[in-house]
Amino acid sequence: MIRFTISFIMMILLLCGVLIIEGFNPIMLFAFTPFVVAVGIPLFASLGIWGIRDLLDVFRHAFLSGKTGNVDKSVNICTFYERLFYLSGLVGTILGFSIILFRIDTMGSKSDICRATAYSLIPSLYGIFFAVIARMMNARIKNSKIS
Repeated sequence: MIRFTISFIMMILLLCGVLIIEGFNPIMLFAFTPFVVAVGIPLFASLGIWGIRDLLDVFRHAFLSGKTGNVDKSVNICTFYERLFYLSGLVGTILGFSIILFRIDTMGSKSDICRATAYSLIPSLYGIFFAVIARMMNARIKNSKIS
């Protein structure tokens, strides 16, 4: 759990550090709407397939000792989440670009269009980020299953 937490923090710090070096404010990445799209789609889709107890078992299998329950199901859920995070990021980006195209005539300048385009790419970043986390959890579950 400690290694996972440290690697999670290091990923965030690395991303923020790169953005700071490039002269960008990392706070701009913490937008609510792209987060909701990138996380909400996989959450609600998984609740249509598995129960809340199954989803909580994934976290228990990945982070706690004394694992009980179906580990193979947790691996399948993590794989499902990883794929769905990629797809939800893509859906959020396409949705963002669609909104830009519908409102292009109301946008005043090139900088407004560029800012909106950059904002529409944030769901893809969230999707990739959470897919990496799902992949890490999947690897933790598989490694604990072997040992």
